[in-house]
Parts: sequence; C-alpha cells; structure tokens
Amino acid sequence: MRERFELNDAPLFGIAGNKATVTSWDRLQWHVDVRPNAHWQIFVEFEDVRAPAKDVITPVDENPLDLRLAFITYVDSFWAAR
Repeated sequence: MRERFELNDAPLFGIAGNKATVTSWDRLQWHVDVRPNAHWQIFVEFEDVRAPAKDVITPVDENPLDLRLAFITYVDSFWAAR
C-alpha cells in the first residue's frame, strides 16, 4: 500500500482565481506468483488507485481494480549435457 499527497497551487494555470488543491491518493497493489513445478511460473499483479478526498472525481483520478502485469514463463534446458 502506498499513500501519495499532491499540492496543485496553480489549477487552470493560475487563471480564474482558482484556489490551491490538495489531493490524497491511495494505491494498493498485490500479486499472485504460482510455480506449479520447476518449469512453469504464472504471475499476475493487480492495482487499485483512488483519490477519495477529491471533490470531483474523474476517470483519470481513479483506477479501481486494474490488471497491471501478467505473464507465464516456461524454463527448460535445451542443451543439457548428455
């Protein structure tokens, strides 16, 4: 889990008299790493990012339950000594 704080002291590039905004971001990442035998590996990583304290939440402000990374690996020796 990771927390991040942002301060934007010039929203809309400082025009229209907008006041500064402070945003808190909550990020949670978890993964599953399965190795059923010596040759195979299955890895999946998920992420959930939200800005709960923000007044107006747009699609770019949160990313609920996203697949971040996934792969399957097969390892074997093709040139083994005989």
